[in-house]
Amino acid sequence: MYSTDLSLLRCIKVPKEKEVVRGKPETRVTTVSLSLGREVKKEEAMMALLKGFEALGELKVDQLTELEEDLAEQLKYKYSNDAWTFQA
Repeated sequence: MYSTDLSLLRCIKVPKEKEVVRGKPETRVTTVSLSLGREVKKEEAMMALLKGFEALGELKVDQLTELEEDLAEQLKYKYSNDAWTFQA
């Protein structure tokens, strides 16, 4: 997360056992903006990720393999599906 309002994490349902051991989400989660002490915009975060992966030789923009394209298509359905996103 680059600039999320962490007070919204209070809405997340966390099992009581996990909360006892790990604490409330808003007390154990951070953002890039908080870590850097300044607001980071989406575009800046995306560009930093792209540069980092490119520097590792792991990412070439617009050069996905057929397997990566297929996996991305499968995941797109999953993560755009409200039934999965809002499951209880």
